[in-house]
Amino acid sequence: MTQKIAVGALVVIFAIILGIGSIIGDLTSLKFGNVDFWQAHGWIFLAMITFFPRLTLFFSSVSSGGLLWWISWLVAPRILVAILATFGYWETNPFLVILSWLLAFGGESSEKLVMSKGVNLNTKKKKHTSEQRADDIEADFKVK
Repeated sequence: MTQKIAVGALVVIFAIILGIGSIIGDLTSLKFGNVDFWQAHGWIFLAMITFFPRLTLFFSSVSSGGLLWWISWLVAPRILVAILATFGYWETNPFLVILSWLLAFGGESSEKLVMSKGVNLNTKKKKHTSEQRADDIEADFKVK
């Protein structure tokens, strides 16, 4: 049930951002880009921007901006990548733009979840019992 709500929320957020971009494009001279992604970048760039968005944005030829750009680079780089992809490649590569939005929301939420709760790599559950078994041995160790 919660996954359906999350997917619905992502679709609504994507539609709102796309609507705002369309309204801004109609009211101003701002237009979505008509450059083909594959003419400007390749598979290596696509992999790097997916897995290492901060480093790729910092060291690549992707446009940088003012204070809002740097704040989003620091706080939510995948969402920044999705916004830049929407404005740059919506006309020629809508599939990649939609994929960037899905990765942005999925990646940012999982990154924040891992950072807030931590990662437990020990998957085996150990059972601690307070009762002693017959084959248990007690030992005292002293460190010199």
